[in-house]
Amino acid sequence: MKTELAPPTLPDARTLNDASPKDRLTTLKTYLTESREMLEREHQSGQSGLENASARANFIDILMKRLFEMADLKNPGAKLALVANGGYGRGYLNPGSDLDLLFLLPKAAPKLSKAEKDFIDAVLYPLWDLGFKVGQACRSIKECIAEGQSDSHTRTTLFDSRLLIGDQQLFETFQTRFRKEVIEKKRAEFLDDRRADMAKRYQDFSDTVFLQEPNVKESPGALRDFHNLLWISDALFETRDLDELRRKGVLSQNASDELTEGFEFLMRVRNDLHYREGSNADVLTLRRQGPIANFFGYPSRNLLKRIEALMRDYYRHARRIRQHTETLFEIAELEEKIRPKNIFGKATVTKPDRTFDHFYAQEGRLFANSPKVFEEDSTNLLSLFRLCQKFDLSPSPDLRKLIKAHRHLIDGPFRVAKANRDTFQSILEQKGKVGPTLRLMHRVGVLGLFLPEFGKMECLVQHEFFHRYTADEHTLRCIDQLDALIDSDDPGHVVYRDILINHQDPYALYLALIMHDSGRAMGVEEHIDGSAILTDRVCRRLVIKGERRKLIIFLVDQHLALFSIATRKDLSDPDVIADFAAQMKTKHNLDSLLLFTFADANGTNEEAWSSWKETLMQQLYRATRSFLVKGEAEYDAAARKELEKRREQVANRLSSRYSHLIEGHFEQMPKRYFRFRSARSIRHHLRAIGQYWERRQRRPDTYFECAVRWIEHPKDGYSELIIAAENQPGLLRRISCALAAHHINILSADAFTRMDGIVLDLFRVTTDDAEAVADKIHQLSFVTTLYEISSSESYDPSKYLQKPKNYLEEGPITEFSVPTRASVRNDIDPVYTVVEIQAVDRLALLHDILGIFERHEYAITHARICTEKGVALDAFYILDKNNQLLSDQAAAELEEELNPIL
Repeated sequence: MKTELAPPTLPDARTLNDASPKDRLTTLKTYLTESREMLEREHQSGQSGLENASARANFIDILMKRLFEMADLKNPGAKLALVANGGYGRGYLNPGSDLDLLFLLPKAAPKLSKAEKDFIDAVLYPLWDLGFKVGQACRSIKECIAEGQSDSHTRTTLFDSRLLIGDQQLFETFQTRFRKEVIEKKRAEFLDDRRADMAKRYQDFSDTVFLQEPNVKESPGALRDFHNLLWISDALFETRDLDELRRKGVLSQNASDELTEGFEFLMRVRNDLHYREGSNADVLTLRRQGPIANFFGYPSRNLLKRIEALMRDYYRHARRIRQHTETLFEIAELEEKIRPKNIFGKATVTKPDRTFDHFYAQEGRLFANSPKVFEEDSTNLLSLFRLCQKFDLSPSPDLRKLIKAHRHLIDGPFRVAKANRDTFQSILEQKGKVGPTLRLMHRVGVLGLFLPEFGKMECLVQHEFFHRYTADEHTLRCIDQLDALIDSDDPGHVVYRDILINHQDPYALYLALIMHDSGRAMGVEEHIDGSAILTDRVCRRLVIKGERRKLIIFLVDQHLALFSIATRKDLSDPDVIADFAAQMKTKHNLDSLLLFTFADANGTNEEAWSSWKETLMQQLYRATRSFLVKGEAEYDAAARKELEKRREQVANRLSSRYSHLIEGHFEQMPKRYFRFRSARSIRHHLRAIGQYWERRQRRPDTYFECAVRWIEHPKDGYSELIIAAENQPGLLRRISCALAAHHINILSADAFTRMDGIVLDLFRVTTDDAEAVADKIHQLSFVTTLYEISSSESYDPSKYLQKPKNYLEEGPITEFSVPTRASVRNDIDPVYTVVEIQAVDRLALLHDILGIFERHEYAITHARICTEKGVALDAFYILDKNNQLLSDQAAAELEEELNPIL
């Protein structure tokens, strides 16, 4: 039962008018301060979110009425109404919400007298002095109607109108005329506007409720969707009362309860965000999730588990609100289209577009012929989705209700029934049309019941910085990515599209995608192990055998292999290619894994599939494919032949100024340097080496000399940085210091030392905004700093390294959401010791790591530097000072030394 909260005392209008301006303002501020403190205490004690927001609106109502009365004492006789609009008009105000006000006038605004203008100013000025953000308008009824008809935002703002004080008859006339002329006469236009608004918001928020950091007001399924539901209900059924909608048969009892619970949850979360931030903060960021989860009292000793419980509740409520809102839109469309009125004003019955054995299609929706369709034959619970897929239909609202009422029929015998297994296989074999169908199944809970292993991923939060979505949403997005390739005309997608079109077993591909992250719900340390176990179980249940089963298990078990090796290992090393080829076994496996990796990465977040990462994966794919097709001997012979061809290409296009360097470069560079290296890149490197020699000859006695070349790739968002110099201890560390000093981020790094002691350091770098380093002054400043810090054997990097703000380091969540670790291993590569780093990125992290390597005189032969959303994921291939693998003791000591600096 709702309890009324007594507001603080506020003097009457005459007393306030008699006070001095300063005292009056102080009194009003005291009222607001005491009101906020009272409301925050109630919130902290567990008050309902709706009650708290309603009480705040009530307290502000008292203030607004008092200001109106004060203005009326100074300028009596004004015939106008003060109206609350928008959220304030709905009678709820979160702590940081703005005020929307309408001064409803008996005549056009330009015709106001000075006394009437003074009256309005007397209400508004104190609000501004009190710090309110006020959206105000002064309009007559006619002007309101004109604005409502021409502007969709004004239409909904005025639709949420509530009289605060003033001329009641004027307000009632406004409400009557506004509903008739703006809503009822233009109902179709109103519905279209609301649908367009919803589509635009959904597009802005990736069309999912399952965002890692959702906006509790604007995201899909958030408060704005609930408001849309109320507006449509009012426009169509003349009520916003959920119980009344239930009585009219528009909503089920369950839907009404879910909407009420969801709205309450979102309001309480938004209240807490506003109280904590002191402003209109609506994004549930990673940093804010921990404190709110603690405040809500989720019962777990582990903060991650509390956050997971909070976010699961959020996703559950947001998904329900979104689904019920979309259902109401569908009902509105059915009312408008499927039951048109004839010339006598009576509803007519439209003939079905298409009929089936148990269903019929109409206006793009599927309807059941009988409410007993599932009782008579439970296989219809799956076959209906095959119809939807085949004929581009979606279940009607009534059919969805019927499905939900019969979900209990999806049990063990249902899952193993051959008819259902065949239907599911048929759905997964329709390349390009699988994702939408699985989403229809997921919406009504059928997918998770038919595949319980997938069902356990529902709303499952993934505590990894690079995952933007919950486990179930990520999985469906991966499938969407695969589907989209069929109709893609992107030239960069040709290789993936061709593989998919020619793939003979889409069932295996799509099922492996569904299962690849299922192990995350098992709580095991390595989710891949859990996913493989569950996939094997599903294959047995679906009676999948032979080569198909092998491919599915392979893809699930190896789904991170291509990405991991391409971004971590030295792809110029022939042994890396040979080992990966042995891991793939067949070209079919490799092709399938490339396709799988493309879908998985693009379904993770928008940044996971960058151009430079794709280049690495394409390199690995092409080299491994060649190895598998030709065999090792022919592959090596082809590589030698390609090297000779490369030498000719370099000679043909390189200016005579540097042509004398070609022979020495091809003889003195490590052979791994030439793998995947284009003739164009080698020419750039030779020019840098030639420039270095020319400078060294001009200044033979300088301690440090180098040549620097920049190659910009603005479309791909990075620049190549080439540095040629004489190999010196700590050179790579000093380069990293200079880059960090100018906020240039390293995407990847390779270091090659020639037999004559010349080192070629190759970087891919970006700005803080993930753009190419293209500004010439920025480039020159880096070079100047590099010379400054490298001019002597000793240098002090501290003055160049000032720590920037990193959002991931804010709040207690950091240590949980980004596990930091240094791993030093001798079992990854037969030749090198591999050091893997995962840590919150910071200025000079790479510099500090290299400092430790330098102190022990460890040689870095290859490095993969990668930064994802503020997190460093680096791999270094090193040897000790005797060019040997580190001993087990040295590896353990290095690990102990690295971990404290992460």
